[in-house]
Amino acid sequence: MISFAHLSIGAKLTLTSAVGGALIVALMFNQWSGNQTISAAMTSLANEQALLDSIGDAESAVAQMEIAVRNARLQAAPEDVDNAVIELDKQLADASAALDGAMPITSDPAELKQIQDAFIAYSDAAHGMTSLITENMAMGQDFAAEEQFKQEHIDPSLTMVADLIGGARVKHAALTTEARARVNDTIASVGLLGNILSIIALLVLVGSALFSLRSVARPIRSMTDSMNKLSAGDIEAEIPFQDRKDEVGRMAATVQIFKDGLIRAANLEAEKEATTRRASAGAMAMAELQGKIAE
Repeated sequence: MISFAHLSIGAKLTLTSAVGGALIVALMFNQWSGNQTISAAMTSLANEQALLDSIGDAESAVAQMEIAVRNARLQAAPEDVDNAVIELDKQLADASAALDGAMPITSDPAELKQIQDAFIAYSDAAHGMTSLITENMAMGQDFAAEEQFKQEHIDPSLTMVADLIGGARVKHAALTTEARARVNDTIASVGLLGNILSIIALLVLVGSALFSLRSVARPIRSMTDSMNKLSAGDIEAEIPFQDRKDEVGRMAATVQIFKDGLIRAANLEAEKEATTRRASAGAMAMAELQGKIAE
């Protein structure tokens, strides 16, 4: 297996650049994926809140319908009862419109349809009550008959509507809370992962800068100093980083060859000078000997 130390400088820089690029891609993907997840969670929250609002509107309509029925029982003239019936129909239409508007976004259409059916049953019972009130006005007020009709028809249908709406309200309030928690959790998790990736990317960039400084800039400066000393004739200059396996090590080996060449040249020059001195000394000795013989 090739270790990191044995890789060339170019390979090391390429590797760190690849890691940095991968982290940038991961950051971009995390941002895109996070936006998609947050958007989906926000849509779910908006839908649940809209459902909860629609159920609240329906619940208000029930209260207004109940008031309209009570007002009808208190009226003394048929036209006043007719006005109560108009209000009753208006509230039923408003409730149906609110529930119809929620149909496209609900995951349980049968739930809303059941509430609508209960509304219609209550409206039918209320209309039966108003008809009975109008008949009693013509024949003489019969409060006992009205109370009996209320207990047998109005109260059961009102209880059914109230129970269905109350159950739906509790359910969708809980779902809204869960959806809001999911949004907050998603935002937090996306932000946390983004921060972690950003920190790692920063560490890689700092590590790459330190690597370039320690493994490239400083060694090259040291090699330049050594070459300047050799050029100045200092053949004793140390050649560092010869044990490295990368480009700096190969450069150091080349400079060492240059240094060895300078040393050999210096040795040859020294030998040449020594030979010249020996030849000169021999010539002088021969001349001196010849002078003695001539005497």
